[in-house]
Amino acid sequence: MSNHLINGLHHVTAIAGSVKNNVRFYTKILGLRFVKKTINYDSPDTWHLYYGDKTGSPGSALTFFPFKGISRGRSGNRSMSSVLFSIGEHSIEFWRNRFKTFQIDYRGPFKRFNEEYLTLEDFDGMPIEPGGVLFEVATSGPGFTADESVENLGSSLHLPHWLENQREEIASMLEPLD
Repeated sequence: MSNHLINGLHHVTAIAGSVKNNVRFYTKILGLRFVKKTINYDSPDTWHLYYGDKTGSPGSALTFFPFKGISRGRSGNRSMSSVLFSIGEHSIEFWRNRFKTFQIDYRGPFKRFNEEYLTLEDFDGMPIEPGGVLFEVATSGPGFTADESVENLGSSLHLPHWLENQREEIASMLEPLD
């Protein structure tokens, strides 16, 4: 039994509206790396976008299913209410200035457990710090570099082998990322 313990989160998945706003917010504003472009296997005309650290290591990944024109989600009873990012010690001013530069509204700084933090929302209203969030159980390996080099992470559409023969059709249904 001890070989099958869950040691942490691999990634968190949320729903987004505009694919372009989602890419802009998480890569340009928060500075995450675009580590994987694939599709929602249950809805192949929908992107499944992965953001994370340089290699997309387990625990760093935040993923989205963007649905154009979807209404904003609402937090409800027993739902996840926030995504929390760890930032470097003494970097709160850097983030305040960055959000001001990009004209992103934020609140704070506040203190919790003697640590300073800011709160803000992405362009879809999902709270970042303090969504329909999907929890999946996944292994740490083989990781995002099983089918892409670290240098090329997030640069092309990756499909499961059973959908490769539908690549052109699927790609034609996906909204452009930029």
